[in-house]
Amino acid sequence: MVLIGFRDGRAVANPKEPDVDLRIQGPDRLIDAFESREPLGADLAALTISVPDSNGWWTGHVPPLDEDDEPALLDLPEIPGATVDVQTTLTQTPFGDIHRYRRFRDGRLTAMKLGYLRNPEVVISCSYLDILQLRIGTLSFAEMYERGAVIDGVSLGKMALFLGILDSPEYRAGLEMCCPNLEGLIALTSRLESPLERESHS
Repeated sequence: MVLIGFRDGRAVANPKEPDVDLRIQGPDRLIDAFESREPLGADLAALTISVPDSNGWWTGHVPPLDEDDEPALLDLPEIPGATVDVQTTLTQTPFGDIHRYRRFRDGRLTAMKLGYLRNPEVVISCSYLDILQLRIGTLSFAEMYERGAVIDGVSLGKMALFLGILDSPEYRAGLEMCCPNLEGLIALTSRLESPLERESHS
């Protein structure tokens, strides 16, 4: 296991007092992914992030995979009829594009996995920065849409069901139990999204 931190959007081995640490088996694979923006794919599940919090350091899967580990999100209240399959693509991430799906059955999460659904009822494509800012409450779905996110569904009803679940107090409370202090990861992602940084990797 090798410790990797970031300074000015660049990977740094064994940094002192890092804002964000990423740990993964096979560091060359990780560094290659950062330099080339090639997707980590299934290897993303082996990636963990450490960030400072009030108790010292929080360590877990990198967002949004941290949601998969949170018991509160797997214990949402039942909402009869709130059944929807959602496919999400996150672009411009430090790890390459992330393809992930979620299945809700009567309001409860029954699956959160990397990969694709054959017939999703709601499809979302947005930047990683958008989803991080949505998580901390500095961006709304409406603002995300204005910034270029694609949010589509087989019906307005299915989209409304999904957005209603995400906006529920129980779901928001579950997210608050996931990776805290996302500002460092947001700063890194903002750096990687900048025109100068994109040009340097083209």
